[in-house]
Amino acid sequence: MALITKFKSGLKRLSPRGVWATALVPDCAREGATAWCDFNDLLTLVSKLFNYFVLLAAPLAAAIIVYGGIVMVTSGTNESKRTEAKGIIGNAVLGLIIVLAAWLVVRTIMVGLKVVPSFIPNFF
Repeated sequence: MALITKFKSGLKRLSPRGVWATALVPDCAREGATAWCDFNDLLTLVSKLFNYFVLLAAPLAAAIIVYGGIVMVTSGTNESKRTEAKGIIGNAVLGLIIVLAAWLVVRTIMVGLKVVPSFIPNFF
Protein backbone atom coordinates (compact mmCIF):
# COMPACT_ATOMS: atom_id res chain seq x y z
CA MET A 1 0.00 0.00 0.00
CA ALA A 2 2.86 2.36 0.77
CA LEU A 3 4.31 1.73 -2.69
CA ILE A 4 1.06 2.84 -4.33
CA THR A 5 0.99 6.00 -2.21
CA LYS A 6 4.59 6.81 -3.16
CA PHE A 7 3.79 6.22 -6.83
CA LYS A 8 0.78 8.56 -6.70
CA SER A 9 2.72 11.28 -4.93
CA GLY A 10 5.52 10.95 -7.49
CA LEU A 11 3.03 11.40 -10.31
CA LYS A 12 1.62 14.49 -8.64
CA ARG A 13 5.10 16.01 -8.49
CA LEU A 14 5.82 15.21 -12.14
CA SER A 15 2.50 16.47 -13.51
CA PRO A 16 1.37 19.86 -12.25
CA ARG A 17 -2.30 20.05 -11.42
CA GLY A 18 -4.49 21.12 -14.30
CA VAL A 19 -1.90 20.92 -17.08
CA TRP A 20 -4.25 18.99 -19.38
CA ALA A 21 -7.20 21.21 -18.49
CA THR A 22 -5.34 24.42 -19.30
CA ALA A 23 -4.19 22.96 -22.59
CA LEU A 24 -7.77 22.11 -23.62
CA VAL A 25 -9.61 25.23 -22.44
CA PRO A 26 -9.54 28.23 -24.79
CA ASP A 27 -7.88 31.43 -23.56
CA CYS A 28 -11.16 33.30 -23.28
CA ALA A 29 -12.51 30.89 -20.64
CA ARG A 30 -9.55 31.22 -18.29
CA GLU A 31 -9.64 33.28 -15.14
CA GLY A 32 -8.89 36.94 -15.76
CA ALA A 33 -9.67 36.80 -19.49
CA THR A 34 -10.93 40.05 -20.98
CA ALA A 35 -12.64 38.66 -24.11
CA TRP A 36 -15.82 36.63 -24.39
CA CYS A 37 -15.78 33.15 -25.90
CA ASP A 38 -17.31 32.88 -29.36
CA PHE A 39 -18.21 30.06 -31.77
CA ASN A 40 -14.63 29.80 -33.00
CA ASP A 41 -13.45 29.09 -29.45
CA LEU A 42 -16.07 26.34 -29.15
CA LEU A 43 -14.83 24.73 -32.37
CA THR A 44 -11.24 25.01 -31.14
CA LEU A 45 -12.26 23.22 -27.93
CA VAL A 46 -13.95 20.43 -29.94
CA SER A 47 -10.83 20.06 -32.08
CA LYS A 48 -8.58 19.86 -29.02
CA LEU A 49 -10.89 17.30 -27.39
CA PHE A 50 -10.77 15.08 -30.48
CA ASN A 51 -6.97 15.30 -30.51
CA TYR A 52 -6.93 14.39 -26.81
CA PHE A 53 -9.18 11.36 -27.37
CA VAL A 54 -6.98 10.14 -30.23
CA LEU A 55 -3.98 10.43 -27.92
CA LEU A 56 -5.83 8.27 -25.39
CA ALA A 57 -7.13 5.76 -27.94
CA ALA A 58 -3.77 4.83 -29.47
CA PRO A 59 -2.09 3.54 -26.27
CA LEU A 60 -5.34 1.90 -25.18
CA ALA A 61 -5.59 0.04 -28.50
CA ALA A 62 -1.94 -0.99 -28.20
CA ALA A 63 -2.56 -2.36 -24.70
CA ILE A 64 -5.59 -4.33 -25.90
CA ILE A 65 -3.59 -5.73 -28.83
CA VAL A 66 -0.86 -6.81 -26.40
CA TYR A 67 -3.51 -8.46 -24.22
CA GLY A 68 -4.88 -10.29 -27.27
CA GLY A 69 -1.36 -11.41 -28.12
CA ILE A 70 -0.85 -12.75 -24.62
CA VAL A 71 -4.14 -14.64 -24.83
CA MET A 72 -3.07 -16.07 -28.19
CA VAL A 73 0.36 -17.13 -26.95
CA THR A 74 -1.04 -18.77 -23.81
CA SER A 75 -3.89 -20.50 -25.69
CA GLY A 76 -1.75 -23.47 -26.66
CA THR A 77 -3.86 -25.92 -28.65
CA ASN A 78 -7.20 -24.53 -27.41
CA GLU A 79 -8.85 -23.37 -30.63
CA SER A 80 -11.62 -21.38 -28.90
CA LYS A 81 -9.06 -19.28 -26.99
CA ARG A 82 -7.13 -18.68 -30.20
CA THR A 83 -10.32 -17.50 -31.94
CA GLU A 84 -11.12 -15.26 -28.95
CA ALA A 85 -7.64 -13.72 -29.13
CA LYS A 86 -8.01 -13.04 -32.86
CA GLY A 87 -11.33 -11.35 -32.14
CA ILE A 88 -9.77 -9.18 -29.42
CA ILE A 89 -6.96 -8.06 -31.71
CA GLY A 90 -9.31 -7.49 -34.65
CA ASN A 91 -11.73 -5.42 -32.55
CA ALA A 92 -8.89 -3.30 -31.17
CA VAL A 93 -7.57 -2.57 -34.66
CA LEU A 94 -11.08 -1.83 -35.95
CA GLY A 95 -11.74 0.50 -33.01
CA LEU A 96 -8.51 2.37 -33.66
CA ILE A 97 -9.39 2.72 -37.35
CA ILE A 98 -12.81 4.12 -36.42
CA VAL A 99 -11.28 6.63 -34.00
CA LEU A 100 -8.71 7.76 -36.56
CA ALA A 101 -11.38 8.05 -39.28
CA ALA A 102 -13.55 10.16 -36.97
CA TRP A 103 -10.54 12.35 -36.19
CA LEU A 104 -9.84 12.77 -39.89
CA VAL A 105 -13.43 13.83 -40.59
CA VAL A 106 -13.47 16.33 -37.71
CA ARG A 107 -10.04 17.64 -38.66
CA THR A 108 -11.10 18.12 -42.28
CA ILE A 109 -14.19 20.03 -41.20
CA MET A 110 -12.11 22.20 -38.88
CA VAL A 111 -9.65 22.96 -41.68
CA GLY A 112 -12.57 23.86 -43.95
CA LEU A 113 -13.92 26.24 -41.31
CA LYS A 114 -10.39 27.65 -40.85
CA VAL A 115 -10.34 26.83 -37.13
CA VAL A 116 -7.06 24.91 -37.36
CA PRO A 117 -4.24 25.21 -39.91
CA SER A 118 -4.32 23.05 -43.02
CA PHE A 119 -2.61 19.68 -43.40
CA ILE A 120 -0.81 20.71 -46.55
CA PRO A 121 1.43 23.78 -46.72
CA ASN A 122 0.33 26.40 -49.23
CA PHE A 123 3.21 26.85 -51.68
CA PHE A 124 1.25 28.78 -54.30
